[in-house]
Amino acid sequence: MKQFLNAAIVISFFSTVAALIWLVWDQEGFSNAEKTAVSALIVFAITLLCELVWDVVKEL
Repeated sequence: MKQFLNAAIVISFFSTVAALIWLVWDQEGFSNAEKTAVSALIVFAITLLCELVWDVVKEL
């Protein structure tokens, strides 16, 4: 059961990230360079968040 819940959490997390990037690319009036920069910023922030969560989990 725990493995199923962990998988559900990971899948929902990555689905949320994908939806956020999709939202950025769905906007009109921005150049592809701006959309790429925002997408890279999102991925960078998510990576830092994952590292922070990983460090907290290791300490528990």
